Amino acid sequence: MSVSGDPAMATIMPRSKPFPQPPHRLTSADRLMKAAQPDRHFAMPTARARVPIQTRNACCASLRCQLCPADAKFTAQNGLKDLYAHPGVSLCLNTRATRFETTGDVVSALVLEHGGQEYRVRGDRYVLGANAIQSPGILLRSGMDHPRTGVGLHESFGAGVEVFLNGLDHFDGSTITTGLNYQLYDGPHRRESAAALIYFENRWTYGFRREHGRTRQTLPLVIVTEDLLRSENCVVLEHASASHPNVIFAGASDYARRGLDRALSLLPEVLAPLPIERIAFRGIRATESHLQGTLRMGRNPEASVVDERQVHHRWRNLTVVGSAVFPSCSCANPSLTVAALSLRAARLAVDGA
Repeated sequence: MSVSGDPAMATIMPRSKPFPQPPHRLTSADRLMKAAQPDRHFAMPTARARVPIQTRNACCASLRCQLCPADAKFTAQNGLKDLYAHPGVSLCLNTRATRFETTGDVVSALVLEHGGQEYRVRGDRYVLGANAIQSPGILLRSGMDHPRTGVGLHESFGAGVEVFLNGLDHFDGSTITTGLNYQLYDGPHRRESAAALIYFENRWTYGFRREHGRTRQTLPLVIVTEDLLRSENCVVLEHASASHPNVIFAGASDYARRGLDRALSLLPEVLAPLPIERIAFRGIRATESHLQGTLRMGRNPEASVVDERQVHHRWRNLTVVGSAVFPSCSCANPSLTVAALSLRAARLAVDGA
């Protein structure tokens, strides 16, 4: 994935190796925060190239990351394309995995739908990685029932804030999100309220300022807290053969909301290194785009769907990958953890551990 990251993060998150890429350029606001809080403010780790490599260009900082115009962001196409040439890999486009077939406690086939016809794929081991909504949907459609399947859908809980700066220009970093502040991340408060991360944005989420000469004197922030699993948040099927699962979501926990309230109350103190004119709350974010928890991992077969190797407790030739297996929720984006756990699950499957 060739992740760009700040080596100083090793002070709170030890690493076995340095980040493959150097950190992205911080904004002026980030640099002031970094100088004042060197052990709590870091360049955001991201799979967007800071310097060009053979398969990807450097980030162009045009803030159009959904369709990266420079092909700097890691994708399966630019990072894993060599896998498609492997004789053991078949890429099936315009194809939908509908359900598994089982014989006793073994998955015997995967049923695919392509061009209006069904096909069966048979193998020794099956790997399910269709996200936290579709993965439990496939299992439910397969009749592979477990009391926890589809239960506990959750993600981080976030809010937007705009900081009006007094004489300090912003938006001079080198990617879409430049800084991560850990000032409110850990501590005894987590017994009662959630941890919080503060993301420093390098995109004009709320537009530029209208005052002459002060166009860039605004700093968008995203405050994200961890959340707890709630059984009422779940993925269900209307009927056994339903083609699409339904999501029932009652909202974030009180624990997450208390964490956000605490973070908002302490924000002026955290941002003390900056010349602040005022802080405006811009509302709760609709989603943090990283759903988790519907096929929970754990050692107790009654309280979890897969074991610590991400193998289904009952159907032992089925491995589940992706954030659906997360037993808890961090306030950090889970992409690198998903990748690490998937590589670990593959290694354990090969080793037979």
